[in-house]
Amino acid sequence: MKEHYYTIGEVAKLSNLSVQTLRYYDQIDLFKPAYIDTFTNYRYYKGNQLFYLDIIKSLKYIGVTLDDIKKALRLTSEELLDFLAQQELRINEKISRLNEAKNTLLKTKKAITRAN
Repeated sequence: MKEHYYTIGEVAKLSNLSVQTLRYYDQIDLFKPAYIDTFTNYRYYKGNQLFYLDIIKSLKYIGVTLDDIKKALRLTSEELLDFLAQQELRINEKISRLNEAKNTLLKTKKAITRAN
């Protein structure tokens, strides 16, 4: 069975990233295509690579630097699971702090409303 490759445009659409971002990720060795056509220089990706983009996007969204993401993607599976668990703890801590800030704002709004 012949393996299916996705073009950079298809991967951009599937991952909701720009072609320029994917080219940049290739340039900095963060997310490399599975195959580059030597004649056209077109980049092609395998389907099993796409979950790495989900990891990259999620980590980037929570503030992990691209350098740290690159290091994380080089970890063994067990080390990566530990790293992701640490990030999950960080997210939960942020959520807790945001909920505290939200509750403080709600209390302040109620106090202002009562005072008027």
